[in-house]
Amino acid sequence: YGIEYLNQLAKQYYGYNTFTEYVEYSIKSEKLYSTYIEEHVSDFVTDEFIEKNKPRVISYCLIKMEDPTDNDLSRLQAAKDAWSSEFNVDTFAEFAKKYSEDDSTASTGGVLGYVDVNSSLVDAFLQTALQLEENEVSDWIFDENYGYFLIKCDSTKYDDYKTDAN
Repeated sequence: YGIEYLNQLAKQYYGYNTFTEYVEYSIKSEKLYSTYIEEHVSDFVTDEFIEKNKPRVISYCLIKMEDPTDNDLSRLQAAKDAWSSEFNVDTFAEFAKKYSEDDSTASTGGVLGYVDVNSSLVDAFLQTALQLEENEVSDWIFDENYGYFLIKCDSTKYDDYKTDAN
């Protein structure tokens, strides 16, 4: 986060006198909790948990548009054509790097990371993502605030999402 953030945090919430102890406590607590969960994973990640929360790792490609112009529609069509002729589920990351217009994920091959029923995402996106099985790619879906999404379920395995749970 940087020194400015830490200074602000210390001044606003904890005070300089106890801030070091707070940081140490936080780090130790996080390690303790993660170790405990790792050692007791079968108590937490049960079939019931999976059925209820639908955890998975998701990637996506976004073609941005608000009020579609001819240029927007041609970018979308170019992406659709490329997806159907040049790319597939195994090359999704390359596709997202080349076509996604979401600066926050394009460089990583579209990886969003951990998603479950409690994720704060656009409803159409979340509902589509949660229906996908591992290595399955959705149809293009539209959201009026963002544009068109192509979504891939990278994994539904605990070992793949355990370190990325947001």
